Amino acid sequence: MKRELDKKNIKYSVVELDLVNHGKELEDKLKEMSHCSTVPNTYIGGKHFGGCRETMEALDSGSLFKMVECSREELIDIQL
Repeated sequence: MKRELDKKNIKYSVVELDLVNHGKELEDKLKEMSHCSTVPNTYIGGKHFGGCRETMEALDSGSLFKMVECSREELIDIQL
């Protein structure tokens, strides 16, 4: 997914849960908040958007760029 975001020049940040301190606890909290147990998870403007499938569909349709633009955010947080 990162490669596809790069191709579209969409800025994002990544939190690699397997590489950060307390990654498992963070993952558990994100699951509790988003009710989504898969990774990656995408957040736009601090709000949960969806998983990989939803993000790729929105990227392919062009709606992801519009959502990022409308939220006045250039940042998509992806938890891997």
